[in-house]
Amino acid sequence: MKTIYIYCFQKEVEMKTLRVAFSVMLILIGSLVFANGGSEETVSAEPESGELVFWHPYSGSRIDSLRAAADKFEEDNEGWTVRLEKIGWGEDMRNKWVTGLASNTLPDLFGATLDHALAMYDAGASVPAGDAINALGGADAFLKQPLNTLHYKGEYIAVPHYGHAKTMYYRADWLKEAGLGVPTTWDELRKVALATTQPPNRYGLIVPLAKEGSLAVDFFYIFMTSNGGGFFDKKGNVILNSPENLEALKLLMFLYENASPEGAIAYSDRERDDLLFNGICGITFAPLFTSGAIAKNAPDLWPKFNVARPPAGPKGIGWMSEHLVISLCSGSEFESKRLELLPYFFAEEEYVRFLHHAPGGMLPVLKTTTESDTFWNNDFIKETRDDIEIALEGYAAGTPVGMSRGLNNYAGLLKGTTVIKDMFHDIVAGKPMEQALADTEKKLIEMIAEQQG
Repeated sequence: MKTIYIYCFQKEVEMKTLRVAFSVMLILIGSLVFANGGSEETVSAEPESGELVFWHPYSGSRIDSLRAAADKFEEDNEGWTVRLEKIGWGEDMRNKWVTGLASNTLPDLFGATLDHALAMYDAGASVPAGDAINALGGADAFLKQPLNTLHYKGEYIAVPHYGHAKTMYYRADWLKEAGLGVPTTWDELRKVALATTQPPNRYGLIVPLAKEGSLAVDFFYIFMTSNGGGFFDKKGNVILNSPENLEALKLLMFLYENASPEGAIAYSDRERDDLLFNGICGITFAPLFTSGAIAKNAPDLWPKFNVARPPAGPKGIGWMSEHLVISLCSGSEFESKRLELLPYFFAEEEYVRFLHHAPGGMLPVLKTTTESDTFWNNDFIKETRDDIEIALEGYAAGTPVGMSRGLNNYAGLLKGTTVIKDMFHDIVAGKPMEQALADTEKKLIEMIAEQQG
């Protein structure tokens, strides 16, 4: 009996030991599950080496600055490399990310225009950029409006990279001859445009209406927003047919009929530029890329042009801006490491070098850069500093076409199709503006419904 008793005692001790060991094992497993956000998958750390890939549409000295930033990252991070791959703009950009998503070959970072960045985000090709914003100093490090423009459904869809705003270019010598000041209101714009139109050699404000262009849509948007109008409301509903937009349309068509050449219905954006360089166009709306273009193509005319804010409507200035961004692609193996890479592209020396590819035309998104002596230390920027200050004001307050009340998936229809330009042509052909607005609103609603399926 004694032997049996000892045996049972040993078994009891062994069973207790097993139960304790099993309990400890369960606790450890539970800890791992909790640390992994409730998932039963094994927690795995990111690799300690690898290749980060950045697809971008840039050329020239912009590639050089990106490469220099990437080289510095590689120098500071042994075992890591950065591959920069150039892609195209427009439809080429779309095809690239769509194919990458379908084939699971998206890069870590993707340089995009805002319309593509939004489409990527909605398609699941990119992820929220809040962590990336924080890696660059947080929201307060950025100009307010360029960052707010990227806020969508409670998240930032991408990181702002740079942008530009439409300013008003005008021939100062023509205004002086006419004894008129710079137009600051709609009424003054009408007066100046009429007074400086002297066919066939001078036209006050040329409105190019060719369907393959988009400048007329830009001009319309500037007038719409300065009158409190817009294409969409905050919920994304089409609101084209409104009294505010009708008044803006009347202004646009007045300028077309009274201050543009007879053939302007067929003028493309490029032809507007040619007329500008040949001294035939007195006023236009354009980003500051135009300054360098005039200086290069019409050096004798360059001193005669000045830049001002667009004329204010009843609701103020209608600033139009455009944005280039960096999206964080989904499916990246190196989510943490790409956050370490991003600040290298925004470090002052290389970021300013990147922006100086088109001095004044490419505006910074970081507050520190707008205040940096390095940014302003450029001969052309020094010469046009007042113009750049105006453009920065516009960039800090403006919105892209169709997005005055927030990001909208269907804003691309406004310039990517002929629906708005068809409206202009219908009016030229004799359709009343009120009817044209109503018909075009209906078309837009139908196009959106078709896209929604």
